[in-house]
Amino acid sequence: MGRGALLTGVAGGIIGTIASVAGIAWLIIWLFVPPQYILLPYFTLLPVGPSPLYIGVSILFAALIVVACILTGVGFYGMYTVGGSSMGIVALIFGIIGGVAFGILLLLDILLGYGGIFYYSPITIFSIIGSIILGVIFIIIGSASIVVREYTMHSGSAVAAGILSIIGGCFVILYIGGIIGYPLLFVAFLLWAIVFYTTEG
Repeated sequence: MGRGALLTGVAGGIIGTIASVAGIAWLIIWLFVPPQYILLPYFTLLPVGPSPLYIGVSILFAALIVVACILTGVGFYGMYTVGGSSMGIVALIFGIIGGVAFGILLLLDILLGYGGIFYYSPITIFSIIGSIILGVIFIIIGSASIVVREYTMHSGSAVAAGILSIIGGCFVILYIGGIIGYPLLFVAFLLWAIVFYTTEG
């Protein structure tokens, strides 16, 4: 089970790098792509919903981040089976809860409202809360990565991934700070894939 969990974590790391790129695209689109409008009398434009591009990228990002968080959590469970550190279990639990919570909140944001530079709806609170949850999760997982470093052949990579995850998580909490946070998480996920792959289960 230990080796299988670690290889699952490798898949999570790879998917996480893709999710991080999707996260950057999601924020850029949120900022700069205008919503859909309908034309009212006297040439008045009324925003009626997010652009199809925003919807598509949001769904893709939500799906990828949910899968990445769950699989990476399983990878940390594999670290737990190798070394017995309870932080591996913590990372698994919070990875599942946080990833799923963010995905649900982002989808609610699409269904019930959205925000952007051209139009703002208070219902965007769903994606803001989701980003706060996601950021906290990456801080916790980053801490777990630092704790379990002694059980892997690449302890330096585990520490570096943990630090990048903690810093990236802090930026993601700030929502628009994800422009900096997601590139940091891209590197963290890549390092986790290496760490999981090289750990002997």
